[in-house]
Amino acid sequence: MSKTSFNRIIPLLTKQEHSDGALGLLREIIVLQAKLDNIDEQDFYFQKGKDNHISHLESMKMKYAQMVETVNKNSVDYFLEQIKESESKMNEICSRGSTYPVFVKVLVQGTSISQIKYFQDLIQLKARFGTLKPLDELMKDENALMEIFS
Repeated sequence: MSKTSFNRIIPLLTKQEHSDGALGLLREIIVLQAKLDNIDEQDFYFQKGKDNHISHLESMKMKYAQMVETVNKNSVDYFLEQIKESESKMNEICSRGSTYPVFVKVLVQGTSISQIKYFQDLIQLKARFGTLKPLDELMKDENALMEIFS
């Protein structure tokens, strides 16, 4: 039996996002939606997991809708402030002088790094697109789709 390192399960515990952020999420939504729209052309195993794929797609769509609301409702300064708060919390709890147990420090560090990356991704989206379109509008915009997959 192989040993599982605590560092290997940190991403699961801290719910870390897609490695390439919001654009990766959008790509995954678009591809999965296309596969479900053409379910007869998919392999046997994909067809058997159709209900799970639909559930996963709905979850990703909700996550994107939440992202659209967050980006469109807030300014870059708000996101920078959130990054500062996450860094401050991480530095306070994870410093050498803190008395928290090591596993707490590791969890806080993993969560904080994930939050910081998320807010940085939102800043990039805000800078790149200004305001994000809802998924229905985005699916009709060929230029936006080309930019997502480029």
